[in-house]
Amino acid sequence: MNAIEMLRIIFKEKAPALVKKQQLEEEYGIRLTEDETKELSKMCNLSEGVYNSGFNDGVNVGTLNKAKEDLQNLIESTGWSLEKAMQALRIPLEERDHYEKALKKQH
Repeated sequence: MNAIEMLRIIFKEKAPALVKKQQLEEEYGIRLTEDETKELSKMCNLSEGVYNSGFNDGVNVGTLNKAKEDLQNLIESTGWSLEKAMQALRIPLEERDHYEKALKKQH
């Protein structure tokens, strides 16, 4: 019995809990009770939530990096101030302080 493969089935496979339950039964002879099946479902939801959170964090970082790059390019190509460049890119007021600090760190 390979514990790593069982964990892969539980946490990595993109399949519903009932499919995972069937895989555990067929491949490892593990029969889950109703309560264990509910716990398996919770673990599947947890792993999907962790994946989605990581994916969203990556998208957010990519978006922020792209906005910083766009700001820098706009400032360099037009000679505009950071404030004017942020206005042109319609960066929300509540986010502008973040970009200002981030761009100052780069220089």
